[in-house]
Amino acid sequence: MYTTGQGVDQSYKEALQFFKKAAEKGFAPAQYGIGALHLKGQGVDQSDKKAFQWFKRAAKKGFTKAQHDLGFMFFEGKGIDQSDEKALHWFKKAAEKNFPQAQFNLGLMYEKGRGVPKSYRKAVQWYKKAAEKNFTLAQLDLGRMYYHGQGVEQSYQKAFQWFNKAAKKGSAKAQCNLAVMYKKGEGVPQSYKRAAQWFKKSAENDFAQAQFNLGLMYEKGRGVPKSYRKAVQWYRKSAEKNFTSAQIDLGRMYYTGQGVPQSYQKAFQWFNKAAQKDSAKAQYNLGVMYKKGEGIPQSYEKALQWFKKAAEKGFTRAQHDLGVMYFEDKEDNESDQKAFQWFKKAAEKGFLQDQYNLGIMYSEGRGVDRSDQKAFQWFKKAAEKGFSDAQYELGIIYFKGKGVDQSDQKACSWLTKAAKRGNTEAQFFLGTMYLKGKGVDQSDQKGLQWLKKAAKKGSAKAQYNLGVVYEIGQGVPQSYKKAFQWYKKAAEKNLTQAQFNLGKMYYNGQAGNQSDEKALQWLKKAAEKGNKEAKIFLDQLQRTPLYKKKKTIQF
Repeated sequence: MYTTGQGVDQSYKEALQFFKKAAEKGFAPAQYGIGALHLKGQGVDQSDKKAFQWFKRAAKKGFTKAQHDLGFMFFEGKGIDQSDEKALHWFKKAAEKNFPQAQFNLGLMYEKGRGVPKSYRKAVQWYKKAAEKNFTLAQLDLGRMYYHGQGVEQSYQKAFQWFNKAAKKGSAKAQCNLAVMYKKGEGVPQSYKRAAQWFKKSAENDFAQAQFNLGLMYEKGRGVPKSYRKAVQWYRKSAEKNFTSAQIDLGRMYYTGQGVPQSYQKAFQWFNKAAQKDSAKAQYNLGVMYKKGEGIPQSYEKALQWFKKAAEKGFTRAQHDLGVMYFEDKEDNESDQKAFQWFKKAAEKGFLQDQYNLGIMYSEGRGVDRSDQKAFQWFKKAAEKGFSDAQYELGIIYFKGKGVDQSDQKACSWLTKAAKRGNTEAQFFLGTMYLKGKGVDQSDQKGLQWLKKAAKKGSAKAQYNLGVVYEIGQGVPQSYKKAFQWYKKAAEKNLTQAQFNLGKMYYNGQAGNQSDEKALQWLKKAAEKGNKEAKIFLDQLQRTPLYKKKKTIQF
């Protein structure tokens, strides 16, 4: 009564005196009471050692709670040397007398294999005994065993039932587990609304994982109205409890300015907190910020360091970006080899960009011995998964017969795949193949369609070929005006052959805009870049006013 203040003023010192009198007469509950006061430092100086001594006296007299607490002290090594075997001994004594907390701890020891051979089956047996006595932690762990199918036949329905029992008694973790099951539709009909409700209950009980998940629900608008502001509020609550995923997502919200004023500095701070706890994703994010100089002074050296930390943990995107940094490094003599190594790690995990990059490195012999066959193999891996740049490279490989038997048909097949995915170079090349009837039935119409697609996206080569098509009237009404327009677009992108043709058109006035001055301007540009025809034409102008050459479609 003195310990609880029932009927008298609460006083641990008075309680201790009464406990001592009864303990001297061998009364086990009093001996346990003295141990509890020493354990908590109530009315006496805190002492694990003295608590252990008094618990042991009471336990030997068969006092169940003392047997459990004595086992726990052996389990934790408090007041005595740690011993799983002795912890197991005392837990068993209490468990066999139906003390639920001891039954739960015994289950834990079987699950972890501490002091006994690991046995999920026996763990489940003990968890179930405690759970049936309404012990919340046991209900939670029994649900977990059913969820994963450890020691029992896997059952989301039974997992849900046990989580539900614990959740209704206020277990924040169980409430969060129910939310996850509703979110995924595991053992219950899928419901974002119910998931959000349970996440909210758990979050309001201060459970960091639920606060993070509730933030996600608000960000995505799942089960609740979308609200970046509320998402940030819940991410922050979780992040301040050191929950790593929340720190990363809070950093991301500051980075993009969603739900908060945009701030690279605050994004960096939250990413850094998570990175210091070895989060590969956060370390990668820091690498990106250092590389771009966002919120901090730009530093390629620090970017490299953070990318490397994340890459070494197997974070694929970091492996790719680290490879890119080495690939672009012109000062390090071994940078190509390092780039190859990191691209290969990402490529082997199915990262399409790096499967393509390996193809490039093998084809160019950068960082590795040149091999057309291996280049083909890596391009093919990425191409078969729809990576358009790799599909284009395969088309060119078949067109040139590099490492494979030459085949215009196979070239066109891969170029078509890439062109349909919007690859500009493939659209240009495919259009030219149709105009020439190589690998496909000749078709001016299809050739023009593909060339126009590429030309509209800025392909100088496609623009030049359209100029030729309109100048010679291939599949279209002949038009010097349209030819001039397309040559000009290509010439302005520094395509020398287009500059030469444009110069001639100005000289001859074929588009109705004759200009010797502009003709010389474009002819000189082409000649200065090594265009032989331009040099010859300029030389011919010294002797004759005309110089003509047959126009041809170019690859």
